[in-house]
Amino acid sequence: MSEAPPPPNPYQPGPPPEGAPPASGQPAYGPPAYGPPAYGPPAYGQPSGQPAGYYATWGDRVIATLWDILFPWKGLLVLLLGVVITSVGAGLDQSVIVALGVVLILVGWGWAIWLFIRNYFLDQGRTGWTWGKRKVGIRLINEVDGTPVGAGMAFVRYLLHGLINQACYIDYLWPLWDERKQTLTDKVLNSVVIKQADPAQVR
Repeated sequence: MSEAPPPPNPYQPGPPPEGAPPASGQPAYGPPAYGPPAYGPPAYGQPSGQPAGYYATWGDRVIATLWDILFPWKGLLVLLLGVVITSVGAGLDQSVIVALGVVLILVGWGWAIWLFIRNYFLDQGRTGWTWGKRKVGIRLINEVDGTPVGAGMAFVRYLLHGLINQACYIDYLWPLWDERKQTLTDKVLNSVVIKQADPAQVR
């Protein structure tokens, strides 16, 4: 007489129900789930499909620019102090005081230029943020892939923006009516300024 089959092991898991995720260690196949991400900024590769408010407004850009004008204030303060000391030394006919003032003027001027280069080209090119953009919460990125534009392109962008505005100041105003809030310079260089705060808040 054949023996009866053993009873099922109650601790042995059965086959997963239909639609359940595969067991741990098994690859999941099929298309990815759709829907908005749980966290993080919107995908940069498709800026034209982003919801309203994704692009930085004209007002955001103006306020950031005003902050950036103030960024080299430390160097300019040293320069101004040098001018005052030079004037006082000249009035007193003291060559030593005049020489000290001239040194401060040169140091202040060089410091201000360095802060300008660092802010507009190095920091913005590497991260997308200038000092002013960090304060406002907007960022410059490449429109195609969403990466920072790089120091070289940030420099080219600054020069092109200046050249266009030498002819007419329309580049400053173009974001007022542009769908993607771009300047003409941004359109030429495929760059865009978006609303995105710096999570590190370095400065």
